[in-house]
Amino acid sequence: MRRPAAVLLTLALAAGTAACGSAETAEPAAQSSKTNSSAAPTPTTGTMLLASMTEAMQQKKTAKATIKAGVAGQEMTGTGAFRFGSDFAATLTMALPNQGEIAVVLLPGTFYLKLPKEAGLPEGKSWVRVAKGDSGPIADSLGPVLDQFGSGLDPEESLRYLGSATAFKVAGTETLDGVETTKYVTTVDVARLVAESEGTQKQTYQQLLDAGQKTLTATTWVGRDQLPRKYATTIETPQGPVTAEGTYSDWGAPVDIQEPPAAEVVSAEEMQGGA
Repeated sequence: MRRPAAVLLTLALAAGTAACGSAETAEPAAQSSKTNSSAAPTPTTGTMLLASMTEAMQQKKTAKATIKAGVAGQEMTGTGAFRFGSDFAATLTMALPNQGEIAVVLLPGTFYLKLPKEAGLPEGKSWVRVAKGDSGPIADSLGPVLDQFGSGLDPEESLRYLGSATAFKVAGTETLDGVETTKYVTTVDVARLVAESEGTQKQTYQQLLDAGQKTLTATTWVGRDQLPRKYATTIETPQGPVTAEGTYSDWGAPVDIQEPPAAEVVSAEEMQGGA
């Protein structure tokens, strides 16, 4: 599988955010025995869960998150904040094994990547800017990876797979940080995801398929307000199991997502022939 770290990060993010999409779904699972007259009906298909989470997230518009992901015994951890909608933006800081800390700021049409000093950026620079339409060796190299980040963070792209579920199960309830949640387990056919996806998501799923991964199973914990609170998934790969787990909090709280200081930024085009 190419770029295992990039694929892992994409899946870690994609597994926990909602998206718009529709497709045929598997047979409905039984309704949870625990009900509440003020709560929305318990979703019984991937499409229903997809629609209810999308609506709830769009109403709240912002969230904060923590993620933990691992591959071949190496673990990555991170924290982030997100703003949903037509002006979608996100910020993410991650600690990578043997690579130090990186940070990402995603704004409409522009992506900023903060690298450790060992990356060899020009003196005084710590951020690389890749804008839509940039060209050249560095932009061409970073572009696909950053697109994967963007697709994973963007609720319009991630979790489209819920609408392509081949199996969907309501797996009981659990209280997380004082919030009562319903646990959903979803299985999808990876070949079907490849056929139904586009862009970087399609590439990511194709990489999984090429690595021999035929199905993808994810677990999502959703509150009575239909907001996701936790997600988890494990994928077996030639490099070992890829795991991803994360939590969401502070739905609707203000988030501050801004461009990095201009003096610390070098554009991908300015770096041509450099680091």
